[in-house]
Amino acid sequence: MMTNNKFLILILNFAYILCIDVNWDPYLPANGEEITIFADVSKNKEFQFRYPMYIHLSNDGKDYKSYQMKLDYLQKSSTWAYSFIIDSTTFFQIDNNKFYFKNEDWKNAKIVLENNIDFHEVSVALESKKYNTAINFLNQIKENTEDISIKARTDYMIAEVFLNDFKDFSVAADLYSDIIYSYPNHIIEVKKSLFTLAYIYANHLDYFSDAIFFYKKFKSNYPSDDLITSIDYELNNLSKINLELKSLLNSSK
Repeated sequence: MMTNNKFLILILNFAYILCIDVNWDPYLPANGEEITIFADVSKNKEFQFRYPMYIHLSNDGKDYKSYQMKLDYLQKSSTWAYSFIIDSTTFFQIDNNKFYFKNEDWKNAKIVLENNIDFHEVSVALESKKYNTAINFLNQIKENTEDISIKARTDYMIAEVFLNDFKDFSVAADLYSDIIYSYPNHIIEVKKSLFTLAYIYANHLDYFSDAIFFYKKFKSNYPSDDLITSIDYELNNLSKINLELKSLLNSSK
């Protein structure tokens, strides 16, 4: 489970615009659990001297009810807090208005129950470049499903983060390999992992023999796939590299 600090990074994607630092505890509440939302307004020129502050809550992002917050001096003299029992995904907005007036800066502000995280939450985190948050969300989704296609999708999306965003090719390769050997061949992520793993070995890690092995494995498993032409091209280039390497090794003896 993620920490409040990690969530704070996610929420600051819009909170920086407002200069309000927002977090809550517990981070992933269970249905029927009490949750407290904290809002530090010390950096907000508009709100730091306003009294009181209000929180507006909604179960659907459309109809909001407004509640007065209280200063929580145990947190900070500028931190407002509000506690309530949560029973569904909850959207919220914080300001000094007694009644709700829509502010687009808060459109992504919502609390998700422990078992209700979905791929939309992942997309929001990825778009905000909060990659560790996205990975934690994906792990939550995987833990809460028995559907192997969803499990494979979460594993593949994590591998993609390591490949495309972290540029950690070794870890990405290990993750794609795990997918290949953990799920049946008809799962689309297995096919995509086979091709991507071979490509990483050939173009990033220089494991040419491994690249040839997985390209050939792809051809064996999916002989009619549209990628076969590209794979044949890659295999032809890899064969030339292998011959050059063998020639160099022989000449050094």
